[in-house]
Amino acid sequence: MTRLRVAVAGVVRRRQGIGEHLARFAARDADVVAFLGSRAATLDEGRAVLARHGIDARGFTDLAELLRTCPVDALVIASPAGTHLDLLEAARDAGVHVLCEKPLVHGGPDDAAVTERLVAGFAERGLVLWENCQWPFTLPAYDALHPGARERPLKHFEMWLSPMAGGGASMLRECMSHPLSLLQVLAEPDGAISGLLFSSRDARADALEVSFRYPCGGAGAAVRVRLAACPEQPRPAGFAVNGLRAERRVRLADYALSFRHGPREVPVPDPTPALVLAFLAAVRGGGEAARGVSGHAVSWRARALAEIVAGFERVSGRM
Repeated sequence: MTRLRVAVAGVVRRRQGIGEHLARFAARDADVVAFLGSRAATLDEGRAVLARHGIDARGFTDLAELLRTCPVDALVIASPAGTHLDLLEAARDAGVHVLCEKPLVHGGPDDAAVTERLVAGFAERGLVLWENCQWPFTLPAYDALHPGARERPLKHFEMWLSPMAGGGASMLRECMSHPLSLLQVLAEPDGAISGLLFSSRDARADALEVSFRYPCGGAGAAVRVRLAACPEQPRPAGFAVNGLRAERRVRLADYALSFRHGPREVPVPDPTPALVLAFLAAVRGGGEAARGVSGHAVSWRARALAEIVAGFERVSGRM
């Protein structure tokens, strides 16, 4: 079988970018042949970053030129959120599949509508469009920690996350795709979220709790998400389904992950390479096994995220 050709936007790490790692994971099952940099001065740095992983790729500063001179099957977008829309539209028009860092688009009050149009446009052309939401790929480890727990109807869900920096709306935009994508896999949504409540009205808060009703199974599920800024690794994180918790642990020496509940602990295989390889399988026609990251799931999540952010901006006086 001919190997897929992949390009990556944003391989040079600035703050929290993971483009370098998405590229090396893609290289396990595809040929990473090109990358996109923000300006010519960063191309040498980008080549050096990829070379550390045995990847020899051509650098470009313009996606149209990249697609014209170095055709690819798929584009991995790991550049800042403000660049996503232009890259997504260009990839769609060129017939290129996309794995995009979250949030898919970010830049205006109509983000949800823009996302819906993008999802529809990719679908009309038979193109795969996934968002980089890794937490659903940790569910096999959760099942090992709590065998059979997910067979029961979803009634309660809790998640706690630690972004690097505070600021209410910024934390919500950075983090809420994680619990929303997990919820979408745990139980297919059958409506819109409701009953939004926030623990703080401070737009600069370093800690914020958001609760709402998730629409599933008639009565829905009660959801609570706690965000607390933590600039240092390892940053606390985890989730609970119907009260059964999985506390994420990180061994910094080799970044090995595990879930713990009481005295029990199970390893968590790195979910990011699993997501990248599943995306490549979907591009080859292997199906979209992770419904929380693709297709209509992206549209629903964009609407829910927009509603949560807008709700906080209203109570904090920013709207």
